[in-house]
Amino acid sequence: MDEELLETIDEEELEEDDFKIPSFLDQSSEEEIHKKMLDILPDDIDKSEGGYVYDLTRPTAIEVSRMKEFELVEALKLIWPRYAEGAYLDYHAETRGFQRKEAINATGVLHITGTAGTVIPEGSIFTTESINDEPEKEYETLEEAVITSEGSVDVKIQCTEPGLNGNSANNTVNLEEDLIDGITEVTNPAPITGGAEEEDDESLRERIMEYDQSQGDSFVGNISDYKRWALSVEGVDTATIFSPQDNSGKVKIVITPSNDELDLQELKDKVTNYIMSPDNPENRLAPINALVEVVTPDKLVINITATVELKPGADLVTVTNAFKKSVNSYLKTTVDEGKIRYTQISNLLGDTEGIYDYSGLLICKEGEIEGKTDNILVDPNVIPEAAVTLHEPENSN
Repeated sequence: MDEELLETIDEEELEEDDFKIPSFLDQSSEEEIHKKMLDILPDDIDKSEGGYVYDLTRPTAIEVSRMKEFELVEALKLIWPRYAEGAYLDYHAETRGFQRKEAINATGVLHITGTAGTVIPEGSIFTTESINDEPEKEYETLEEAVITSEGSVDVKIQCTEPGLNGNSANNTVNLEEDLIDGITEVTNPAPITGGAEEEDDESLRERIMEYDQSQGDSFVGNISDYKRWALSVEGVDTATIFSPQDNSGKVKIVITPSNDELDLQELKDKVTNYIMSPDNPENRLAPINALVEVVTPDKLVINITATVELKPGADLVTVTNAFKKSVNSYLKTTVDEGKIRYTQISNLLGDTEGIYDYSGLLICKEGEIEGKTDNILVDPNVIPEAAVTLHEPENSN
């Protein structure tokens, strides 16, 4: 196979994800295929390298090898959610009755000052300033508004583009794209929040595989059902379910948001309405007589300290941020297990790009005086969050 194609195929990656290449794709290298082609031809034909027949058949061998060693392997992998990506992963979700969670538009309130009676049509566009080559952000009004006799009005707005980029600090939306006579000033007194990115492949894949693994469940309101329902709501990152502890029939659902900018009360209401459907009882997912209580956990800060030796060219701030990101991803999974494993934190630190070696790794809950090397128990009603402090050795340059 040619060198360019070899660079395209990552054999180590195939081994790491445990995908077993079928035996019918063995002996698919360019050399093996070309030899078979030449062996089929009569012996009285010149098949030497550089000859007409050799040069004529070689390109075919290259393309057949590409198809067998790469394209067919990749096509076979798409059959399973574990290896599928993008639209093909969406197809897997669709056959199971759900879909990728869409991106969410950030929303907020715009305070408009001007002449009393001035009408601001629904869909009017207001923007932030373009600073340091960063493009302006556009926000549209969600309703028609009229400036009151007091000379101002508050109107709901949302970013015209979904995603995290729509979140903005207070007093940053202050320009009109569609100039309206009678408006003298606009601003957003409070931050514009709630924007979230479209669900990524990893999250959707986890939901699909969890769904497949729960096929033996009853699907009439068990823990797996409530967890799947809660995770189907845009903006929900994790969900932990607690069965009723008394005769009330109330199921407790502890959710965490996909990002800190989301309105927690609005998110809790969305989960409750999705499961209970009070306005459309026929769409209710929860069994009759079941009640749900959707809550968000308090944060539990986990202090993590260590001394690290960096690889040449590595930057301590970059390394710290990368380690913190990987730890926070792990901490989200610890609620179900009920503990934070010291060994897992240690593994994450050792695997962080840019770290050559480390020592003195200690972890503890916020408020504790000394760090430890023990596991930390996690209450299901809290969500752990890492506070990381990494130091270089005192004698480092």
